[in-house]
Amino acid sequence: MSFTDTCIQRPVLAWMLMLATLIFGVIGYARIGISQMPDVDIPYVTVQFLWTGAAPEMIEHDVIEPVEEALAQIEGLKSLTSTSRQGSGTVQLELRVGRDIDAAVQDVQNKLGQVQFLLPADVEPPVVQKANFEEMPILWISLSGRTGRCGALSGAPQAAGGARRGRDPMGRLPRTQRAHLVGPRPPRWLWPDRQRSRGGDPP
Repeated sequence: MSFTDTCIQRPVLAWMLMLATLIFGVIGYARIGISQMPDVDIPYVTVQFLWTGAAPEMIEHDVIEPVEEALAQIEGLKSLTSTSRQGSGTVQLELRVGRDIDAAVQDVQNKLGQVQFLLPADVEPPVVQKANFEEMPILWISLSGRTGRCGALSGAPQAAGGARRGRDPMGRLPRTQRAHLVGPRPPRWLWPDRQRSRGGDPP
């Protein structure tokens, strides 16, 4: 006898099963955890290096390559990518799902300690961070103003001062974790004589 035949012959049993399913569904919906920003461990670990004045080629050869060789042995590593810029370098590790992120960060720090003596003395201590939704900014505020043709360089300090004065009160707002200041960066002119010879007019 099939389940359908049983429900047809015993309608009271069918109604009890439907009612029980409905009750358990309502209870489960009321108790289910819902969060707009859930605490999820993203399987990414980032290592940042700062070497003031170093060219990207120097960072790639003297910093990134030995670090990549050491971090390639991390357990649960899925992929490893790196970026070299003027004065800085970044190594990003993607781990397999299920890998303990905190344990992976500790392993990365241990591997970096093993190759620290291979890095140039001018390189600042690396910064190891794990991806975290809670640390991502949710609000950006931009400040801008008018300056003359040559006023960009002189106006940058005033803009930076205004941003700092606004950052401190916002950092004290309730439920605010951190207020971070980015920029401004004044323009840099390279070889002013060549720029003038090509029709430019650097400040």
